[in-house]
Amino acid sequence: MRFMHLGFYCLVALLTSACTNNNTESTLIDRISVLEKRISSQEDIEAIRRIAYAYGYFMDNGLIPEVIDLFSENTEYCEISGYGLYRERSGCEKIWRDILAPALSNDAGEHRFGVLVKHYLVKDIITIKDSGDLAEARFDYIGFSGFFNVPNRSYNQLGIYRMGFIKEEGRWKINRFNLSFDTSNFNDNDWGVSPSIRCPRQGAPTPDEPHLFYHPFPESGTVPFHFKHPVTNKDIPARVNPQRYWQGNTPEEFGGECGKRSE
Repeated sequence: MRFMHLGFYCLVALLTSACTNNNTESTLIDRISVLEKRISSQEDIEAIRRIAYAYGYFMDNGLIPEVIDLFSENTEYCEISGYGLYRERSGCEKIWRDILAPALSNDAGEHRFGVLVKHYLVKDIITIKDSGDLAEARFDYIGFSGFFNVPNRSYNQLGIYRMGFIKEEGRWKINRFNLSFDTSNFNDNDWGVSPSIRCPRQGAPTPDEPHLFYHPFPESGTVPFHFKHPVTNKDIPARVNPQRYWQGNTPEEFGGECGKRSE
């Protein structure tokens, strides 16, 4: 496919000013090189988007080993709001095998009967680093889940995924993972009056560090952006409203009491 694109651009170049007597062979080669880099960058972006979407499909179907295989052996950390931050790939495996898998898969690794979950990653912005082997991405997250004959266990979740990627031996893999929840009970009729917060699960492996950012509704804050403003090229402010509603959601309170703050 890349060579087809290059052939098209070369033809355009030949039919325009690139091959006139006033242009040298080196100019044409330079222009082809620039076009090749642009095409390579777009191919990398599409490969990263495919990995992120595959992650969503694997989670939908309780395919925990397939999720773990998306991560690099050199993964830095995985962080999920309410659960904390786990370092290295071994820490990430704890999240999926010990915390998330029991709700999605049975002991045989099969998707549990009576469990329906959907993970939608949308509004993606993917940035390839200048080195060409590292990238960062941001996705909005819309999630749905329901459990057969358990009416109080259906959820609509909203949040933000931030992921880092590394290219190893020609393949992109996840090397940093962050999921920040905006809310976990968006489908409840009284959601605006009685919101919920995600707290650490009893018996879960102890995280290496507290989560870095967690301000679910009604608290508000801007999850940091990895990219600059596309027009002004300025840093985008990452502000947090100081008004508090929850306890246990900030790094200094993590591991203590978790829930609505006492009046």
